[in-house]
Amino acid sequence: MSAPLITIVVPCGDRADLLAGALDSVFAQSIADWELLVVCDTRPPNLPRNARVQCVAGVKTLNAPAVAFLEPGDTWEPEKLARSLDALAQAPDAALVAGDYRMVDAARQRATTMKQFLLHSMLDWWRTDPLAAAAIPCDAIAGDIAQIARPDLVLSMAIAGFQWIHSSSAVIRREALLSVGPLDGSLRRADLWLQLNRAGRIVYLDEVLADCVVTGETSATGYREAAARLRLLDDIEAWGGLKPAQRKLLQNRRAAQHRICAGAAFRGFATCWRALPHTIAGLRLTAARLSRSS
Repeated sequence: MSAPLITIVVPCGDRADLLAGALDSVFAQSIADWELLVVCDTRPPNLPRNARVQCVAGVKTLNAPAVAFLEPGDTWEPEKLARSLDALAQAPDAALVAGDYRMVDAARQRATTMKQFLLHSMLDWWRTDPLAAAAIPCDAIAGDIAQIARPDLVLSMAIAGFQWIHSSSAVIRREALLSVGPLDGSLRRADLWLQLNRAGRIVYLDEVLADCVVTGETSATGYREAAARLRLLDDIEAWGGLKPAQRKLLQNRRAAQHRICAGAAFRGFATCWRALPHTIAGLRLTAARLSRSS
C-alpha cells in the first residue's frame, strides 16, 4: 500500500470533547489521501472507526512526505490541505507552508485574522518601540505581507513577542521536521517554528485556511507560560547569529520577561518563591542595557 500524501497529527490530551469539529473539517477536505493520528492514551468514544484514523500513544513514525498538526477545537477550510501541499510542491526548498487563519475568541465573541491582528495591532505597537522598530521593518510588512516569511523577520517578530505561525495553520515537510528534533515531544512547540525557520524556507499563503481557537490566550499568563516564553528567548540567544538590532531587542525583552515571570510567580502561592531570582535578573539586565546605552 502506498504512503498517503500527508499525515495529520491531532494531539488530543484531555480535550477529547473538542475533537468532533476538528475531525469533521478533516473529512471535509477536498483531498482524501491522508492518514490521521489522534495522539491520546485511550481511544476517545467519538473517534470514527476508519482505516485512515488511528489512536496512538505517541508519534513514532511518519509515513507521508508532509505533516500537518490540528489542535482540538480548531478547524480547516476544505481547501486547506490541497492549497498547502500545492504550495509545498512548488517550493522544493521550503520547510513549511503556513496560511492566514481566523483567531477565534469565543469568550469575547470576536474573531479576527492573524493578518489583521498583525497589521492593525502588532505593527502599531512595534512602531512605538524604537528597539522593535529597528529590528522589524513595519512599513515593508504593511506594503507586502509576504515579508513575514523572511527568515530574519520570523526571528525578529518572535523576539518581539509574536509568532505568526499557528500549529493548525502549517503543513511541514517531513524531512525538515525530522531534522530539527525527535518525535517524542521533547522539542517545545514554541521552538519548533524557529527551528524550522533555520532548516528551510517558509512560505506564507495569503488566504484564510483555518479557524484557530485563542480563547483565554490574551488573559494574564501564569508562571509556567511566562517561564516558557523566557526559555524561548534564552534559546534564541544561545543559537547566536543575531544582528545588532535583534540582539538589543532580545536583551530588552529578556529583562521585561524576567519582570513578567516575577509578577506571575508572586500571584501564585506555589510559585512565589521563584520571584526573587527573576527580579534580580531583570534588574541586572536592565542596568547592563542602560550602561551600554550611556
